[in-house]
Amino acid sequence: MNLQSLVKLGLEQRASDLHVEPGLNVTIRANGNLKRLPQVASNDAVDAMVRSLLSADERDDLETRGSFDTTKSLLG
Repeated sequence: MNLQSLVKLGLEQRASDLHVEPGLNVTIRANGNLKRLPQVASNDAVDAMVRSLLSADERDDLETRGSFDTTKSLLG
């Protein structure tokens, strides 16, 4: 499981949101409804996804505080 495959799946299902949390099923929001997917996100997979999205400053903030909340939008 990687971010690119999850985004592709979300696009195929016309999802507006993608929720990924370690140890839980990946969830998408499509047509206003939350839908749990069969994929369960491992700690390592989520860590890799998060680190690929964050700038160096954001990664430092994550390391310092232990949590980080962000939103990213993809055009297209």
